[in-house]
Amino acid sequence: MKRNPLKNLLFFAAASVLAVACTSAPDSDEAQVGDVKEEKEASAEAVAYAVDTDASVIEWIGTKTNGRHNGTVQLQSGTLQVKDGTIENGEFVMDMTTILSTDEKMDEENNTKLTGHLKSADFFKVEEYPSAKFVLTGVEVADQPVEENADENTEEIDQYRVTNPTHMISGNLTIRDVTKGITFPAKVEMTDKGITAIAKFNINRKDWNLDYEISAADIILNNTIHLGINLVANKPSA
Repeated sequence: MKRNPLKNLLFFAAASVLAVACTSAPDSDEAQVGDVKEEKEASAEAVAYAVDTDASVIEWIGTKTNGRHNGTVQLQSGTLQVKDGTIENGEFVMDMTTILSTDEKMDEENNTKLTGHLKSADFFKVEEYPSAKFVLTGVEVADQPVEENADENTEEIDQYRVTNPTHMISGNLTIRDVTKGITFPAKVEMTDKGITAIAKFNINRKDWNLDYEISAADIILNNTIHLGINLVANKPSA
């Protein structure tokens, strides 16, 4: 039977559009990624705010041609050094052994399998690298206008983007044995009790040599990982 070349062309064009649509990462800010940044010590007068590891969490989203997955990573420790209401320095450590798939579209068995795969040498290799780390190197006031009518309820992770970022955060992110300097927008608030910070941005996993590819020919794993950071640091008692 003779094939219709136009029909075949339309089929492949439609398939290509579908693949692109399925692999699209969350529409978020792209972190600026570059060389390792200079790390500076906080002044002697700075006060250490301890990161509340129970109240803080990192959420992640990964996508591929046939869907997406999401989950969490817990924080192991962290501090923010503050002087006169300004964050001078800080760091937080992510406990990669706690990485978890919480995809509601999958059952418990498949979430467990995905969690195990993420912990394996294909991805984060947690037996050898049980933690990841972010070291703060700069906090600058964001040069962006505030939206007067911004929705106050848009800070959920599924919004993918921080509403009215107050600062640009710079630092060194270490995953496995690779460290890169990154910069991203965040919403930072200081209260009498401490500091809250929310950031949502995309990174390219291959910048940190996370090069795993799915072996199935019809499935493509997106290089983009979306991160949602919700950080709480408590002011020390007087």
